[in-house]
Amino acid sequence: MDFFISYIESKFTEGMRLDNYGEWHLDHIKPLSNCGNYSDILKYNHYTNIQPLWAKDNILKSNKQTQT
Repeated sequence: MDFFISYIESKFTEGMRLDNYGEWHLDHIKPLSNCGNYSDILKYNHYTNIQPLWAKDNILKSNKQTQT
């Protein structure tokens, strides 16, 4: 868990902090809704497919894929 937290913190943009989670979300870069099989589910849940994203941006993104 400590590794994952450090990883996510390394992706923070200005203003993001652990204590203001809720203003930002954990977002799947490749959305889980795009999974076609079990192998995809494993890949898409890998920590490198997760990014912090401001809540409003995550809601607008919906299930579209973004670049990191």
